[in-house]
Amino acid sequence: MGGERRGRGGGARRGGGGGGAGAAVVTGCSSGIGAALCGELARRGVRVFALGRDPGALRGLEAEGGAGGVVALRADVTDAQSLETAFAEAARQAPGGRIDLCVANAGVSGCGALAVQVRPPLPAPPPSFAPPAPPDRPPCAPPAGPRPPRRTAPPPPGRAASSDSGPLQEHRTVQSIFDTNVTGACATVQVAARHMLEQERQGPGGLRGVIAVTGSVTSEVCMPWAAAYCASKAAIKSLCRTSALELEPFGVRVTHLYTGAVKSKIADNALARDPLASYDAPDNPYHPYAAAIRGRARVSQGRAAWTAERYASEVATALLSPRPPREVVAGGGARALRLFARTLPERLQDWVACRRFGL
Repeated sequence: MGGERRGRGGGARRGGGGGGAGAAVVTGCSSGIGAALCGELARRGVRVFALGRDPGALRGLEAEGGAGGVVALRADVTDAQSLETAFAEAARQAPGGRIDLCVANAGVSGCGALAVQVRPPLPAPPPSFAPPAPPDRPPCAPPAGPRPPRRTAPPPPGRAASSDSGPLQEHRTVQSIFDTNVTGACATVQVAARHMLEQERQGPGGLRGVIAVTGSVTSEVCMPWAAAYCASKAAIKSLCRTSALELEPFGVRVTHLYTGAVKSKIADNALARDPLASYDAPDNPYHPYAAAIRGRARVSQGRAAWTAERYASEVATALLSPRPPREVVAGGGARALRLFARTLPERLQDWVACRRFGL
């Protein structure tokens, strides 16, 4: 089994995962890491299928595709059926019908104090997104007659009934992060693995395929003001390690992308979704920490952050090698933070985190 990869980028052989020519499927491609990976893989001769909720937003990737070319396909990682459809179409168009590499990169961030964190749900996909019902399964019709009143449990003593902008909405904040970052990644790994298990072994590594999942240093480094996001990335680390044990005997390699700071729109997207202005209200218990919370939202976009292109080059080099590693450490500060998390006592780590993030 492979170990850690600390490549310097460039110089990888052309082709799909495991060193052989083929195709790659990448999720979360609208900008940043995903878009850079699509471009880098295509330039190395890989046929890339970029999956997204709105393929129209990915047309630029198709136009800029290199020798391998980029094809945009509609898929939502929170909709398993749409993933199945997209992978089937990718396999139909791929050279030899093979999907040699899958990068599960789709993800969302979230910033704020967990106790009061609020975020509206993700925007609905385009109206044409939903596939038509199969001929033998007509859409369900609502039952005739008046709908019975919805039963709700009474609120606990001393607390008013929650509205859509209260505790229920706060729960949806956490749920939306896990739906994309964890459940969506699990679904992508499942669909990719099922396709790869039907393929023949090939290349010097004798692999049927490679699945990589974008993780984060926050899977081990606990940073305040992003509890749900850190927890989702800890789940990704466990997902990669466990699924690697299950798939390794069948020639499918699973790689965890231990990602540090990378320049992207993730901070801007997080600030657009998270109403951080609520922390300016004097009645917010976290009002004294408003500046620290805003600083946390942009912590990955500082001077130490890598460009997405540099990150993509190093990751592509590792994933296209004959024997890809089980973990790729890349991005600004990734190696230092990995050492920090695995060598220092937790109480010392917590002290450093509190000092860094204003607690």
